[in-house]
This record gives sequence, C-alpha cells and structure tokens, in this order.
Amino acid sequence: MAMQKTGLFGDDQFREPLRMLVDALELEAELNPLSRILWRQQLLQLLMTRLLVQDLVIHHPEILELPVPSPIVIVGLPRTGTTHLHNLLSRDSRLRSLPYWKRLQLQVLQWSRGGTRWMLKSPQHLEQLRPLLKVFPDVKIVQTHRDPVTVTASFCTMLAYVARMYTEHVELLEVGRY
Repeated sequence: MAMQKTGLFGDDQFREPLRMLVDALELEAELNPLSRILWRQQLLQLLMTRLLVQDLVIHHPEILELPVPSPIVIVGLPRTGTTHLHNLLSRDSRLRSLPYWKRLQLQVLQWSRGGTRWMLKSPQHLEQLRPLLKVFPDVKIVQTHRDPVTVTASFCTMLAYVARMYTEHVELLEVGRY
C-alpha cells in the first residue's frame, strides 16, 4: 500500500520485522476496532516516509556525507521529566528538535531544512547509550532523575490509561507486573 501511494519501491529489509509487529498486534494486543485503524494508518505513514527518505537519498547521495555534530540527547526513565526538559530546551532557536529519529532522518532533515545541532529525546535512548555513543561520539547526554517509587507508580498509571485507549480489556495486575 505504501508503494502504491508513493509510487516508490524500496528494499525488503523491513518485511520480517514488520510481519512480527503486525502479528503481535493482531494476536496479542487485543486491539479494539478503532486501534486497529489507527495502527494501520501509523504503520502505513511510517512505511511511506521510509520510501520517501530512501528515494531522496538515492537522488541526493550527498546527504549521507552530512555531519550531525554534537547532538544533545535527553535520557531518563519514563515520567522523570524528560518531556518537560525537551520542551523547555526546544525553545532555544539554536537547536533543532525531533522527538523520534534515526541518523539518516536527521541527515535528510538537516539537508532539506538546514540547522546544525540537534536536540533529541526518545525512551529508547536510555537503553541504547553504547550505540548512541558509537554513532555520535561527541554527543552531549542530559539525564533526568526522579524518585524511583514515584516514577514506577506514575508509569504504571500512564500504561493503564494508554492501554485503555487501545484494548478491549486492561488487566491492572499485568500492567503492574510489566
């Protein structure tokens, strides 16, 4: 469907991980009808963006040579204030902000819209510091902290609310165990 909408064809590297994700959504997530539609739209948009980025890089390989110097990366457990800090620092006109990203997307956006220094935040950063440092050896890491007991309670509450939006039934004990 993404290929039809964009008229582009990309490589097949994404097919197996995508199949695993779709299977998990279909078989394990207990999605309600609206959530099925929303997930389908989100996956379609991500696949279309992937194709458009691949096509742009094919036509402008110089994008791959763009440096992404000294990004600022915010890390922290969920509910410790990372979003508030990200929003605050995003107000600085000298910084470019992008909540979820990959290196190639940064290069494409930098090539098309300018800017030189990025400020990034994604929950996955906390678990991926080694790869982050490998890709961006001059990264500046800002870590938030909050009482772990308060964080855990707040995170479980947030998970339960989000789960209620997407699934037919939420088992609170399972949310707590997760």
